[in-house]
Amino acid sequence: MGLSVNPTQGLGKDAFLQLLVTQMQYQDPLAPTDDTQFIAQLAQFTALEQMTNVAQTATLVMRESDTRARQRRLGEENGDADAVPGPVGADG
Repeated sequence: MGLSVNPTQGLGKDAFLQLLVTQMQYQDPLAPTDDTQFIAQLAQFTALEQMTNVAQTATLVMRESDTRARQRRLGEENGDADAVPGPVGADG
C-alpha cells in the first residue's frame, strides 16, 4: 500500500494521516516519539483538515454566487431585473 502524492496539491490529509500511523507503527518502543512532537503532528493534521474544509466551503460559496449572478443576468436580459429564482421546489 503506497502513498500517492499529487505534485500540484502536495500531501493530502489521507496521506498525512497514513504517514503518521506508519511512523507510530515503526517507532522504537524503547525510545518512542516525544509527546510534544506527536502533539505537533496532530495539530498540523487538524490544521490541514480545517483548511481543507474552509477551502471546500469557499468553493461552494463561490459557485453559489456565480449561479446567482448568472440568474440575475438572465432575468435582466428577459426584462425581469427582480427575478432571481430560488432553489427548485422553494416556496416563494
